[in-house]
Amino acid sequence: MTFLNPAFLWGLLALSIPIIIHFFNFRRVKKINFSNISLLKTVNTKAKSFLRLKHWLVLASRLLFLASLVFAFSQPFLNSQSGKKINGAAVNSFYIDNSFSMQNEGEGKRMLDVAIKKLEKLANELPKNSNNQLINNDFSSNDFLILKSKELKDQATKIEHSPMYRPLEVVLKRQKNLANKQNSLGGNTFFMFSDFQKSTVGDLAKLTLDSLSKLYLIPHKSDEQRNIFIDSVWLDNPFIRKTQANGINVKIFNSSTTAVKSNLPIKFYLNDKQVASAPTNINANSSTIVHFDFNLNTNTAVKAKILFEDSPISFDNEFYFVLNNSPAIKIIHLSDNNLSNSFVRKVFSNDSLFDFKSFPIQNFDIGKKNDFELLVVEGVSIFTEGNKKMINTFLEKGGNVCIIPDATANTNNYGPLLNSLGIKNLVKNNSENLTLDLAEPNKADVFFKDIFENTKVKEKTGMPQISLMFNWAHNGTTLLKTKGGAPFLSKSTFNNGHVYLFASPLNEDYRNFAKTAFFVPIMYKIASSSVKIGPLAYRFDQNVISIEKKQGSEKTLYKFKNNNFEMIPVQRFTNNMLYLELPKQSELATNQAIKPGFYELLENNKTDRVLAFNHSNQESKLEEYSATELKTIFANKKNIEVLGQDNPAEFVSEYTKLNTGTALWKYFILAALLFLGIEVALLRFMKG
Repeated sequence: MTFLNPAFLWGLLALSIPIIIHFFNFRRVKKINFSNISLLKTVNTKAKSFLRLKHWLVLASRLLFLASLVFAFSQPFLNSQSGKKINGAAVNSFYIDNSFSMQNEGEGKRMLDVAIKKLEKLANELPKNSNNQLINNDFSSNDFLILKSKELKDQATKIEHSPMYRPLEVVLKRQKNLANKQNSLGGNTFFMFSDFQKSTVGDLAKLTLDSLSKLYLIPHKSDEQRNIFIDSVWLDNPFIRKTQANGINVKIFNSSTTAVKSNLPIKFYLNDKQVASAPTNINANSSTIVHFDFNLNTNTAVKAKILFEDSPISFDNEFYFVLNNSPAIKIIHLSDNNLSNSFVRKVFSNDSLFDFKSFPIQNFDIGKKNDFELLVVEGVSIFTEGNKKMINTFLEKGGNVCIIPDATANTNNYGPLLNSLGIKNLVKNNSENLTLDLAEPNKADVFFKDIFENTKVKEKTGMPQISLMFNWAHNGTTLLKTKGGAPFLSKSTFNNGHVYLFASPLNEDYRNFAKTAFFVPIMYKIASSSVKIGPLAYRFDQNVISIEKKQGSEKTLYKFKNNNFEMIPVQRFTNNMLYLELPKQSELATNQAIKPGFYELLENNKTDRVLAFNHSNQESKLEEYSATELKTIFANKKNIEVLGQDNPAEFVSEYTKLNTGTALWKYFILAALLFLGIEVALLRFMKG
């Protein structure tokens, strides 16, 4: 046993006072004469024995009362298990995880509230003049403050939930940097109050400390890992057609260990008006897809959202996105003789989704027609140097080119063009009349995502027959190939655009590909991939978003506006693309906050378009590291301790036993009161 204030032990000398009073009675003796004292002697003998016992008991209780009081003021404690105490000159750095996952309930309350309460209990055990720091996920200027125990508790009560979440190695790095500014000699103590969510904590192996410092992990276990959130939203077709039926799919994930069997209503809103609702059930740790049909009767952007009710975690109960009618895709078709019977012409010229124009390649001037997205070159037997330069220029600007060879084409002319586009070793087949079967495409490839949306990958599909005119070395992605492995349709990247190359013409002399069900969706996909369609929505954890802007300038000022909130992102304009860097919450003013919803993109203070932003769904995945798992992970790191693994409510006493020892002054106060009570009882009830 050790004493924090051993000087108070001199107070034990005060024990001599009741002893002196007991042995030396300073009262004067008064004589009384009696005629017969024989009877009094008997009474006196009996009373003297009783009084002696009473005096000894009173003396003992007084001595024990004074001794207990002296020991209490000297603050005795049992040494810690580690043999060390907290160094009052060092820094105690506290981190409270205030991410949205801490909305979940643990120990019957919000886990953030439980964490704050535990920090307050721990602050009561720290020396009043200790140096403390407090941080959370916002990484604000308040992190630099040095707080005393009472200030630490006051500051903790102000912490609210934040959309920010950070890997723990980033948190610990900030804690160490801040603590070193106050005490660079090491020996600082770090605390982390968190639910240790597996999807956001990062690599725990990167938590490292100097040999003198200590890290304490205080895990908060949720009462139930239950949350429903929207994983993704996508359209049946990437192009929305005005006044026509369109479809949208919503993938909803249940991260609970129990199924949702209550027909949870999923509501679909357009411009704040509910247009549909779909009750759904979701198995445990599974997802389901909800489909909605809709049509748009306006040319302006429509603000849409998906809404459902789920608690206690509510930050991800809404998902915002923007629907826009698709503009016509501008396609230029070049050939030697205009190919009036071209299958390509039949696909694109009869659909309002496409702005299709066909020109003889000899008369086409790309300088006068530079606002199109896809260039289809079909049935051209000879490419001039001007044709080659035109194709290269178009690709440099980010356009896409689809080349369908002419039956009279030869490698002497096509070879140099394709070689300049990165397609090497073009060879003409000697057996063009040989019928070949196309192999099953890779349906998992993003190119075929919409084409085979209702077809399972393992299902067999009837494949077309073709004849090959050209063969070439593998370049980029082979989208379609024969069962022998020869390419029929490939996609390669050149400059800022893509080159699609067919191995043979599409007429009937080269079999039936253009007459099968494959042809139309593949040509649609080539056309749609030529247009940079922005996503329906963005998430705040995206560092940079990109927007196609054919008319733009580096001198243009762009802003995001949501009601009265405005922010100016870091911006960069290059190659017809606008790149905007989203500001972090910690970079905004104190009274500002990034909230999910719809934001106008202002171009020189005029609305250019409407964008939708949502929180990241990383926080929606609630699987946590248990205290036992954390203890196993850090078993070989002696300066990292996990507290509360057995009984979370007793983590404070567990911490003090490990580090500051067990304080005994409270017990001596109780003992002093007990002995004082005994003395009072002796004086009152022991009469005689």
